[in-house]
Amino acid sequence: MKISIAMAAYKGERFLREQFDSVARQTLPPFELVITDDSPDSGTYDLVMEFARRMSFPVRIYRNAQRLGFHANFCKAISLCKGDFVAFCDQDDVWMDNKLFDATSCGHGDAARHVRRVSSSRSRRVGAWALLKDVHATVFRVSIE
Repeated sequence: MKISIAMAAYKGERFLREQFDSVARQTLPPFELVITDDSPDSGTYDLVMEFARRMSFPVRIYRNAQRLGFHANFCKAISLCKGDFVAFCDQDDVWMDNKLFDATSCGHGDAARHVRRVSSSRSRRVGAWALLKDVHATVFRVSIE
């Protein structure tokens, strides 16, 4: 099972090192990390390139020529992913080391029914949403509140 990570970034240099460290610690490494940068004049690109040199999986960054906004930037990141499943990653999250492993332990057919409650360490909101794409290109939208 190949899990891509989609990240939409916007002036994220303040948060990215900590999030990258949590991605690097995953007990199940991702197939790839795809980042779309909506702020090409920031230091995001340099941080991504530094991280990419240390990783055994591909890390790809795409700089938007003009600002797309949060929704379109995330959709672009998703569209560029090549894995069987897509995990959403906010630039200011810090993941538990087993996040990807736990997400895969439910199996292909039950992916939409086994998403667990999550919360961001820097966010007041509790809950999450995810789009999971299986090998047949079926897309599940899961909302947790």
